[in-house]
Amino acid sequence: MGPRRDGLRHLHAVAGLDVIAAAGQASQDRFRAILVSSSTTSAGMMPLLAEQSTQAQVLKPLVISVGFGLLAATVLVLIVIPSLYAILADFGLTRMETGREPADEDPAPATGTAVRA
Repeated sequence: MGPRRDGLRHLHAVAGLDVIAAAGQASQDRFRAILVSSSTTSAGMMPLLAEQSTQAQVLKPLVISVGFGLLAATVLVLIVIPSLYAILADFGLTRMETGREPADEDPAPATGTAVRA
């Protein structure tokens, strides 16, 4: 599998978008997949919250923790991380590629002797 071509760094360095536009586009590109996976996982755990049995009472804290963790991770991935990346780019603290495509060829094989058991 080759390198990803749709990430924030690719949009900024290779596609020529400025950092803010690249961060917004990267968030939009990932929005549907992240929202669907988070919402289906949360929906799958909702019956445990409505259950009143003793066994379900043991699992309720776990379900609540995972649900809020998914919510926090969704907000972080879609909003906070792209914003933080744009802020760091304003300060010049990010490494940007020169605008050339990375090579798709395999790296050179390692040289040396093989270790035998």
